[in-house]
Amino acid sequence: MKKQIENNLLFLCYNFIGDIMYDVIVIGSGPAGLICARELFLSGFRVLILEKNDVVGKKLSITGGGRCNLFNYKEKSELVEKIHNGEFLRYGFVKYNSAFFWNYFSSVGLKKEERDRVFPISNKSKDVIDFLRDNVEIELNSNVASIEKNESFSVFTEKEKYQSKYVVIATGGLSYPQLGSDGAGYDFAKSFGHSIVNTYPALSPLKTEKHDLAGITVEGGVFSCDKKTFGSILFTHDGLSGPAVYDISAYVGDFVFIDFLVDMDEKLFLEKVTRYSQKKMISSFMKEFIPNRIVDEVFLRNKIFDKKIAEISKKDRAFLFESFKSFKLMVKSKDIDRSIVTGGGICLDEICADTMESRKVDNLYFVGEILDLHGPTGGYNIMISLLTGILASKSIEKKSKLC
Repeated sequence: MKKQIENNLLFLCYNFIGDIMYDVIVIGSGPAGLICARELFLSGFRVLILEKNDVVGKKLSITGGGRCNLFNYKEKSELVEKIHNGEFLRYGFVKYNSAFFWNYFSSVGLKKEERDRVFPISNKSKDVIDFLRDNVEIELNSNVASIEKNESFSVFTEKEKYQSKYVVIATGGLSYPQLGSDGAGYDFAKSFGHSIVNTYPALSPLKTEKHDLAGITVEGGVFSCDKKTFGSILFTHDGLSGPAVYDISAYVGDFVFIDFLVDMDEKLFLEKVTRYSQKKMISSFMKEFIPNRIVDEVFLRNKIFDKKIAEISKKDRAFLFESFKSFKLMVKSKDIDRSIVTGGGICLDEICADTMESRKVDNLYFVGEILDLHGPTGGYNIMISLLTGILASKSIEKKSKLC
């Protein structure tokens, strides 16, 4: 309470002088910025979030189809393994694991679904946003133009100049620009001497060569460049989408291959063919477990002529298996504008893994998607944001006590 009174007096003093003074300014109201600001507020800091949009948590509000896949309830080792550059977060996951986040958001009401995904019971992102933003001071429509540092930080928007001892940059990456992501955080980072690992779409739909399968959704495998994922695959009017496609999109090369027979090896497939009525057509057999339009498309692309099963050779049966095991499409592009997450970002060698503080500038922190970290679908990316936001807040609390 004493600290809060002192902060309020200091705030009034700086208002009188002309500049607006805070202990901490957080730039961006995504999950990383919100949880960092919330923790600092609860610890008595005068903290302000500057948000360029007209609403809080705009991107968070659409995650998980609006249901908010908040985090993933896997063990630390699995979390580290599944996240790109996950080793950087090992210390963080030791202190703040899945059980910690379950307890942290328990008042929201949580449920666990398949693949250890965690959602609010209400299936509403709004409940999570309201919990994180409660009582935190937020300035909407405040686009930060520049940041300078002398004795303290000066943060300039188009309307105001703010000062603070600490700055936390939580501006996100480049994905979903329609939700406010424009890469400004990278420019702020570079102005303080930080280097940026080349950015790329990390969880993105793929534009591919033309196909005639739009609207079909199947469970299957997707592989390219020695990477393979499994899950839901959606064929779109211009390519591919769905969780399995998103999870591999960061790693695809010129071609992507789809496995429609993930539960079968060649031996089992040939056994099934042999047991099937030999008087029936090949297409009838394939359509027993694969959608009709996919069977027709694979036959057309691979010049497989429909005939009775009894009339096809062992070699032809093997070719049939391979055609459905590795359906090939040429990749034309990945679109950052439709990507869920940005890969690349601030070089992790320049960030302290246990605090998220810059190694180049004291009291400057980077959290969330702006860092060179990303994970697959399933709550990993929000979890990265929450974890890095918590680590930054605890570091600021500790440093403040030492001053």
